[in-house]
Parts: sequence; C-alpha cells; structure tokens
Amino acid sequence: MQTSFTISGSAADDTEAATPTVTNSFTLTGTVNRDCSFYAGNTAAARSIDFGVIGVRTGNNENVNAAFEMAGPATANVQTLTAGCNTNNAVEVSKDDIRGMVNANPGGYDTDEFQANIPYSVTATWTGVGLNAVTAGTSQTLTVAGNANAGSLQQGAWRSAMNIAFNAPAITDRGLVAGTYTGTTTVTLRAL
Repeated sequence: MQTSFTISGSAADDTEAATPTVTNSFTLTGTVNRDCSFYAGNTAAARSIDFGVIGVRTGNNENVNAAFEMAGPATANVQTLTAGCNTNNAVEVSKDDIRGMVNANPGGYDTDEFQANIPYSVTATWTGVGLNAVTAGTSQTLTVAGNANAGSLQQGAWRSAMNIAFNAPAITDRGLVAGTYTGTTTVTLRAL
C-alpha cells in the first residue's frame, strides 16, 4: 500500500479588493467673524478735544487788516495703539460740516471782514496693506483737506497704531466772530 497525504481546506475570499495602503483626509472647518477695532478711551470725555481759547489778534495797536484774525494755527493729535480690521475694509474719515468748526450763534457780522467758521484738515496714518494685497504692511495715509468733507481708503486686513492729526491753519484774511466753534470728525473702520 502506498502512503498518501491529503489536505483539504476552504476559506471565504476578501469581500473587496485588498488595499495595502489606506489614506483618509479629514477637513477641518471653522469661521472667524469679520471684525474691526479702534480703541478710543473708555468714556466720551476721552474723545473730546478742547482747544480752550482760540487766540485772535486783540491788541489795540493791530492794523485794521489784522485785527481779530487767528493768532496762530490750532492743532490736535490723537493716537490709538489698537486699530484695524481682520478682513478687507474701508478706513473712512468724515466731518459733520464741510466748513470745519462752526460758530452756530455768531450774531450779525460783515462777511467781507469776518467769518464764523474755522476750516481744518484731518490726516490719519497707520500701517496696512492695499485692498486684497497679501504683503508686508507699509505706511498708509488718508487726508481730508480743509475744503473737503470726507474721504476713504480701502485696505486689506491690518492692525497697528493709528495717528489722527487735526490742523486748522491760522485764518489771516478775515477776523473771527466771537463765540464757540464746534466740529465733529468721525473715523469709521468698515468691513467690506
């Protein structure tokens, strides 16, 4: 008789083709809200600029063509260490009156010799980038001239200190009518 050896076995096949390397991708999502910030003190009083007395030429020895003219310019400077937007935005500067600071109750006066307003310019400076630019920030400037009412500059996301300079040059062709002169400038950072 001959020797024999028999093996018998069975197994189910793979249910799908075997894959020796498996890769899965996971998508992470979240939302950052558009935001603009401008630190301007904790109270409204921190945003009030009082020039005090705006000097005029009051000496009795002044030439008639110089009497009651501004003695010198009126200037103010505001600086915040925190300003900016985290998205494309517009920096806007507007005055409430194109005439500048206005004396609302001047009484009567000769318009050839006096005026009841003090024009002023506003210049804002900060470090930012142009609209949709992806680059290092550089010095940006927005100026609203004394004879202008508003201006704006579109920007990409930026954050830096911001300086706002107000300049009312001395009026030397007319005298100023006595009274209180008031003007309001609004700085707006608006997400686009």
